[in-house]
Amino acid sequence: MKCKYCNYENKVGDRYCENCGAMLENASGGNGRSLCSFKGTC
Repeated sequence: MKCKYCNYENKVGDRYCENCGAMLENASGGNGRSLCSFKGTC
């Protein structure tokens, strides 16, 4: 799954982008926005 913010290609099933930490849209079922800016801080 490609991140819509940084275009990094993530593994299927990832909830957050491995590159920028944004929430991935299909995993969230929502709008793809994350409340935190870095992976692992939420």
